[in-house]
Amino acid sequence: MLIHDFFPKPVGETILQPGISDAELDFVKKEKCNSVKNDGNLNSKNNHILEEPIFEQLKASILKNVNVYFNEIFNNGNCSNVELYITTSWLNWTETDEYHHEHTHTNSLISGVLYFDVCENIDSISFCNPNTDTILGNIIISQSEHKSRWLANDWVVSVKKNMLILFPSTMKHGVLPRQYTPECKTRISLSFNTWVKGEICNNTNFIKF
Repeated sequence: MLIHDFFPKPVGETILQPGISDAELDFVKKEKCNSVKNDGNLNSKNNHILEEPIFEQLKASILKNVNVYFNEIFNNGNCSNVELYITTSWLNWTETDEYHHEHTHTNSLISGVLYFDVCENIDSISFCNPNTDTILGNIIISQSEHKSRWLANDWVVSVKKNMLILFPSTMKHGVLPRQYTPECKTRISLSFNTWVKGEICNNTNFIKF
């Protein structure tokens, strides 16, 4: 039987090349001294971390991938001058038993996370399914842990160092409590938001940003 996967949520995944440099990672580790407590972990006080001179090339690489993702989804057509730019960016530090509460990103179109340091096979990001209560009503047929993408309450994506994850800013996501593993150090990631610039157009309306 053919089952159409209508109205999916596009989550992009890529490994940045070149990867994060030792100098960039050292800068990030030192920046932890300038952090604030979030609901479950720590965030940097600096909400424009990608404006730091050391991240000039990294920011350019992120933006390139952001706009590849954006153009693939929106298929700009004649609006070739439309592109996204980064509005805010900040660092996250997560230790054993810490987490990141479920949330969305306001005042943004596409959001993303870049992983500076993670414990592979342990660390992940969890996306909440906004359609769970509309697929088969409130019927629960099975308690199996191996639910399909249509019925799962959330979908977990394993993450690696240098991995960039991109998603619509309205998509609820979070980080599950981090398991204790002796070899795992601090999980470090960078989050960011974007907005559009250029001319948004369709058959009847043109809007410049």
